[in-house]
Amino acid sequence: MLRCCLMPTLLWCASALNFRTVGDTHDPQGATKGKDAGDLHVMVPREKLLWQQAVQEAGLDESSVSLFGRSATKFPASLVMPLISTTHHAKSYRYNFQGAAFEPEEERLHREWAVEFIKNNFGDRDYLRFTDPPAGYTRLGSFDRTGTDGGYKPLDHPAEERGYWDADYYNKMAESYFTLCPGGAGPWSMRLYEAALTGSIPVIWSESNDMTFRPGSPEIWLERIGYLYMKAPSLAPGTVLPYNQTIVDINVHKFIKYQTFIEGDNTPPINIV
Repeated sequence: MLRCCLMPTLLWCASALNFRTVGDTHDPQGATKGKDAGDLHVMVPREKLLWQQAVQEAGLDESSVSLFGRSATKFPASLVMPLISTTHHAKSYRYNFQGAAFEPEEERLHREWAVEFIKNNFGDRDYLRFTDPPAGYTRLGSFDRTGTDGGYKPLDHPAEERGYWDADYYNKMAESYFTLCPGGAGPWSMRLYEAALTGSIPVIWSESNDMTFRPGSPEIWLERIGYLYMKAPSLAPGTVLPYNQTIVDINVHKFIKYQTFIEGDNTPPINIV
C-alpha cells in the first residue's frame, strides 16, 4: 500500500542548535560557515550564495535573522516566484530524476533503488538525466536524456561558481508530477526541498535510506519543516503512484514560509510529543 508520510518532527532546544558539524557530505571541504558562531547550518557554497541573495532581496541585516533563519537554506524571491506560478500548470512528465547515481560509492548505494525503479518503470512520459554516466553508458530509452540535455553538476565547478541557477533542472522538476528523491552521499538529499519548491511530489523508498537526519547535524532544520512525501510501494514494473494536489499545495506553502523570506523570517513550531 502506498503511504503518504509527514516527516516526524524532532524536539529542538537552544543548546542542541549550537552543536555544529559540517553536514553537507557531498563536499565538506567546500562548506562555509554562516554569519557567526551561533549559526547551526554549515552551508555549502551553493546554499550560502542562495541564502545571501535571499537576505539581500528581503532587505534584512544578516545579524538580525532568527536562529532558524540562519540555519535553513533560503531561496531568493526572484528565483522562487516564477517557479511557484507554474505549480498548478499542466504537467509534461510523470516521473523525473536528474542527478548523479553512480559515484561516489556511498551515493551509489543510496540511489540503487532509484536506478532499479527507473529501469522498471520509466517510459515515454518520464524524464531522466544522469549527470555522472559511467564510461560506455547506454541510454535506457527515449526518456533518457543523459549526455544530450546538458546537466549542471556543482562539484565540477569551483566553489565561487556554484551559485549558478540551473533553470532547466528546476523547470523539468516543475513539469513532473513526481520526483525521485533518493539519499545522496548521506541518507537525505536537497532534492526533497527542491521538489517541494517546484510543486513535484517527492518520492522515497525508505526513511532510513532517504530521510534520516542525525541529531545535531546541520540538515536537521529540514526535518522540522515537515514536508510531505510518498513512499514507492514497489520497485517492480507497473508500480503506480496516485497524484495528490494537496501534498503539492502543502509543500509549496511550507517552502515559501520557511525556506524564503517572502512572508517574513518564520520559524516552524516545535511539536512537543
